Amino acid sequence: MTKEIYKSPQSNIVEENKVVGEFPSPLIIGLWLTLASLLMGVVLVLIEFFVGKELPGANAVTTVLPAMLVGYFYGQKFGVLFPSRLRHLSIAVWFILNAIVVGAYFAVFFEGFSQSGIFKMLKTPMFIGIMVVVFILIYFVSYFVFKQGEKSGVKQRQKK
Repeated sequence: MTKEIYKSPQSNIVEENKVVGEFPSPLIIGLWLTLASLLMGVVLVLIEFFVGKELPGANAVTTVLPAMLVGYFYGQKFGVLFPSRLRHLSIAVWFILNAIVVGAYFAVFFEGFSQSGIFKMLKTPMFIGIMVVVFILIYFVSYFVFKQGEKSGVKQRQKK
């Protein structure tokens, strides 16, 4: 006898005709992703401090690992994949929250940042084009890693 899991049109999750819960809002998922990114950043800073040198590629870890872990958590919790729209909105909220956190970080710790050459670079079309391409790549990598985390969580839940 197999356990049938399906999603109702009202975004409730139903398992054997018993309501398990509703999907969380994109804001909640984005907050969890942001928290996981911040914690991963702190862990990497501590590792770099104790090792005594900067780790190459560490910034990628603060994007990929939180997406995988949070996706896995929600996949295991609900047993079904999120709708694509919810996943897209959650990743977008995560990007916005990260931009706010990074902006606040620079405003607090780098008071000369506003007079730096970064604002001159922001006016050049080449820099803007490169940044747009980079953000699009990061967005889609995050989206697919999050989805892979969900799939792994769903598979783990189905084994139980």
